[in-house]
Amino acid sequence: MSTITADSTPSLQITASQDFASWLEQQNLSLAFTTYQTNRLFFVSGQANGRLKLHERLFDKPMGLCVAANRLYMTTRYQIWDFHNLLDSGEKSQETDRLYLPHTAYTTGDVNAHEIVLDNSGKVIFVNTDFSCLATISPDYSFVPIWQPPFISKLVAEDRCHLNGLTMVEGKPAYVTACSTTDTAAGWRNHRLDGGVVIDVNHNEIIATGLSMPHSPRWYQGKLWLLNSGTGEFGYIQDHQFHPITFCPGFVRGLAFWQNFAFVGLSQLRSQSFTGLTLEKRLMSEGNRPQSGLMVINLQTGEPLHWLYFQSVIEELFDVVVLPGVRQPQVIGLQEEEIQRLVTFPNSGGIVTTKPTAKRPSKGAKPPIAGLPTSPPTPLLQGEGSNHTPPFPTREGGLGGLGQTVRYQRVYHLTSSNALNYDELTFPRLQQRWQKTPPKGELTGLSASLNGSIVGFAIAERLNPETAEIISLFVLPEYRKQGIGTRLVAYLEKELKTQGCQDLILTYSTSLLTNTALEPLLQRLQWQPPQINGEFRQRHKQIQTPNTTAEIVVLDQPTVQYYALQNLTVEQSLSYNHLSFPKIQPRWSRQQPKGQLVGILAEVAGEKVGLVLAEIFSTPPQTKPEVEVISLFVLPDYRHQGIGTGLIKTLEMGLTALGCEQMQLVYKSTDITNLALEPLLKRQKWQTQVNFLLGKTTTEKVSQAPWLTKYPLPNKFTVFPWSELTDADQKQLENLDYPTSLSPFGNTPAEPLNSLGLRYENQLVGWMITHQVASDAIRYSTMFVDKRFQRLGRGISLLSLSILRQVDSTVPYCLFAVQQENPAMLKFVHRHLEPYLMEVTNSYVAFKQLGG
Repeated sequence: MSTITADSTPSLQITASQDFASWLEQQNLSLAFTTYQTNRLFFVSGQANGRLKLHERLFDKPMGLCVAANRLYMTTRYQIWDFHNLLDSGEKSQETDRLYLPHTAYTTGDVNAHEIVLDNSGKVIFVNTDFSCLATISPDYSFVPIWQPPFISKLVAEDRCHLNGLTMVEGKPAYVTACSTTDTAAGWRNHRLDGGVVIDVNHNEIIATGLSMPHSPRWYQGKLWLLNSGTGEFGYIQDHQFHPITFCPGFVRGLAFWQNFAFVGLSQLRSQSFTGLTLEKRLMSEGNRPQSGLMVINLQTGEPLHWLYFQSVIEELFDVVVLPGVRQPQVIGLQEEEIQRLVTFPNSGGIVTTKPTAKRPSKGAKPPIAGLPTSPPTPLLQGEGSNHTPPFPTREGGLGGLGQTVRYQRVYHLTSSNALNYDELTFPRLQQRWQKTPPKGELTGLSASLNGSIVGFAIAERLNPETAEIISLFVLPEYRKQGIGTRLVAYLEKELKTQGCQDLILTYSTSLLTNTALEPLLQRLQWQPPQINGEFRQRHKQIQTPNTTAEIVVLDQPTVQYYALQNLTVEQSLSYNHLSFPKIQPRWSRQQPKGQLVGILAEVAGEKVGLVLAEIFSTPPQTKPEVEVISLFVLPDYRHQGIGTGLIKTLEMGLTALGCEQMQLVYKSTDITNLALEPLLKRQKWQTQVNFLLGKTTTEKVSQAPWLTKYPLPNKFTVFPWSELTDADQKQLENLDYPTSLSPFGNTPAEPLNSLGLRYENQLVGWMITHQVASDAIRYSTMFVDKRFQRLGRGISLLSLSILRQVDSTVPYCLFAVQQENPAMLKFVHRHLEPYLMEVTNSYVAFKQLGG
């Protein structure tokens, strides 16, 4: 593997193929790529000593890149940057032979601009993803649309199809990629597996379908190349089909060419948009993990030639470009001295360096710099792109188990002046405190940051050499109940102890916030009981004790005890309703358990903090029992500490001992399951697949669908309430050829309001079965029509009549469940029903083999 020389984050860990640096130098080229996840523009190049050189600068959400002669264009959060090279051909600035200056920024607004190109007249064209169009810049407007897909009915900031990539042919826009052909807000998110398309811009027609989140179309050597991101494949389009030539171990996005080589960007599968893809399943089946970085592919063989992988910090790449003939590129950043002091003018003889100013001319806090991230990746440290290894342990899973890292860092040289820069992150507010009582002692600050953005802050003031007072503790609301505040105080205690402090004081007023958040925190850290003086309370803690280190350890790994709850009855399980998710009480009100209930209870210091419940179903002799996990829950204050994982693992061991062979769990895709449950299942090697498509709407909204009254039934068909099913119907039903999954009979009785049967000349030929799953909601569960009448639209007629009966009732919500194995019905939902739905999600079923 190659060695990296980096003027970038020291904690950035990179590996590369052995001869990658030498190969770049031999080819006489460098690469540039963007990662909006960490707000960085990178250059990578080879050196004569066989080492790679990595150069980075900060910009606000950099995405698309375009190289044109001595210019570099880049899309960012709300601007398009035009960089100019300051060096003439053959000229160098130290070792740099290409020095880009951020020359002009065009303000577009936050339109989620993706890829950017220049046409044959030099006009800037970019993919305006939020507005689902191609656009150009204008001195009079934020942007001027120049083309939109034929299926997009209106230009609104709704990211309807996730238009993302554009390629040119002979200097004109030719082909674009989109993740779907939907015309509803964020509709593409439900079509990630196979809804992707390639569109011919000039002919306004779709030339390839069935792709999985395609990106980066490129016309090169007479072929239309692209990245089928959701499958991890690089290939080309021919005869309306995608032909893969290389599988890459990551979400592929960002593509460039040089001679007979392709450069492909790789991203990890960290966000909700990346889960459930074919790529994820393939990597899991091969025992591999997704990578973030770059790959070089030989176009003649399809074989990977070189690679560069990021092992930390960088999880996603967006775009890649080649800089031919460039050995050592650099870009001048927005917050370093060079952008102030390097100037050029006619007949200057090159770059002129001006004299530095003695001090900043303005007073007060340093103003924000346009073009930089609003929260810089390392806000507590000096220098652009700098970082250091934090002196405190890091905590994985800071954002609901997304695998991101919360870093706890000492804020050095904190004074009463610069501390006010963080006033928005203090509680009580320091500005108000110091107006009454100015600080007298040294300040010690500790920050918690996630992806470089501060999410929590704690500050202590030394009253004397032995005593310190915590004067502020704050965590952003969206990051609370994840243990960040507790760790801030714990690590602050540890830092003050190293400074010789022996006693800590904390004074606070009683309020709902301090009663529910601060006091339980102090109790966990074993602070002394409060001394009460009116509305104020004061607590102390001796930190020069042998138990201090042990307390820190307990924070990260609480002592948890797991107890088995076997042979549970329904009544007993209801006593744990507050520890269940989904709630057990409504489940039992709809259907009673058919098998044996078992559970595992988690306790910390005698407090019940978590529970997992499962149902073991009876099976025929000589077969293993079947198990379904029906609830998994951990109290919010105890999440992200491994307790949920411990509950599942303990349950697995108990079920294995009972002779069970497989367990399954059915869940709905929600923010909670995406952020907490799915990472847990993935770590425990569960296999997951889509079970149902789920839709939700109101009778008021669905009643607007024109097809509800468009397909009346001919005279030979009659509809009847399913509750009036006759014995003759029962016998005829036995002769119908229908899948078991579409049986009209289940564990729960059909809803009499709008469960319907369909007869043709007095012969039973179909049904629409619904269930009332809540007092205000009816689920449309099972629909079947004999294959003789399916193509005639009789199923739509039956569904319409069922919906119209609910429209005339007082039950306001309609829920639709369509099995993944029912492609015809899925197609109908996407085409005709989806525009009238409030919400579209998936139901998943996860499996785990036991005893393996």
